[in-house]
Amino acid sequence: MTRILVIEDHPDLLEELCFQLRHHQHEVLGLPDGDSLEAALANFAPQLLLLDLGLPGEDGLSIAARLRQQQPQLGIIMLTARTQLHERLLGHDQGADHYLCKPVELAELQAVITSLSRRLPDLAAPFWQLRRADSSLLCPQGAVISLSHNESLLLQCLQQAAEHQASREELIRALGEDPYLYDERRLEAMISRLRRKISQASGTGCPLKAWRNKGYSFSARLHNSA
Repeated sequence: MTRILVIEDHPDLLEELCFQLRHHQHEVLGLPDGDSLEAALANFAPQLLLLDLGLPGEDGLSIAARLRQQQPQLGIIMLTARTQLHERLLGHDQGADHYLCKPVELAELQAVITSLSRRLPDLAAPFWQLRRADSSLLCPQGAVISLSHNESLLLQCLQQAAEHQASREELIRALGEDPYLYDERRLEAMISRLRRKISQASGTGCPLKAWRNKGYSFSARLHNSA
């Protein structure tokens, strides 16, 4: 079973896609646009995104490009009426694993999902959740860690970075400081305190680690919620 997020602004097609995918034993969430995307990514944690391009608000190409950078492991299938070669090439360039033209045969869609699922990582494991509303970090074990304002900014920077890796300069800028004037020892001390806080609360170690002498990484799945 694959967790699939479907974003399609045509109500009848959205309902049909969700019905057929559930019939094939997938776990499915359907959205009519990208407005609720961040909450869905944090709470539903899809393995695969089935994405229409002609969406109201932020279009599918923009969504695909952003998510490909933020979550390289996410499978992305574009489903669209745009059939020209240059449009298909643009779709792949913006991060699509597959580009299917409407109307699509459901048998073909299922074959693409099956093929793509073979390379998807196992995302069924619990994930860490950065909660901005109350500046806290929710551990997979259920413990809630209160964060200072700066600690929250650091984790937000890591959550948004490709593969959850950020350089010291990026982290310092996330704090609102000038990397050329900021004493990096302050950053190291802050990271050290945060790692200790996470380790003590989780009881299973801390996924916040040094990144090849360049900066820091968060080695576990980290989702962001409002």
